[in-house]
Amino acid sequence: MTLITVTALLWPIVSGADSFPLSTYPMYATARPRQGSLVTAVGLDDQGREIRLSLALIGSTDDPLIAESLLRTAVRQERTGRLCTEIAARTARDAQRHEVIDIVVLTELLDLVDLVAGTAPPSERTVHATCAVRR
Repeated sequence: MTLITVTALLWPIVSGADSFPLSTYPMYATARPRQGSLVTAVGLDDQGREIRLSLALIGSTDDPLIAESLLRTAVRQERTGRLCTEIAARTARDAQRHEVIDIVVLTELLDLVDLVAGTAPPSERTVHATCAVRR
C-alpha cells in the first residue's frame, strides 16, 4: 500500500504532468513575454489629460481580475459602447471625479517590466469606445 501511495505522489514528477498533489505551478514558473496587453478605462478632463479610474468605477468591484475580465469580455463581445456608458454613469455619481468629462475604453500594449518599475508608457493603444460623462 505504501508503494502505491508513494508512486501516486511522485507520478507527476516522473510523467511531467502538473497535477495534485504535486505542482510545479507553471503559471508562475515559466517565462512570460515582456510585453502584454491591458484593457482598461480611463477618464479625460477638459484639457484632455488622462485620469486613472478606480476599479469601483470601472467594474463595480475592488478586484483587478474581475475588472479586467469585464473589460476584455466587453471588447470580445463588441459591447464596449454600453460598458463605457455604464462607467460614465458611475463616474457622474462620484463626487471625487467631478473633473472627468469623458471616458475612454482602450487596450494598451505595455512593457510589463517597465510597468512594474514605474517607467512604462504604453507602446500602442487601441481605443474601443469613448463616451461623455453626463452630470
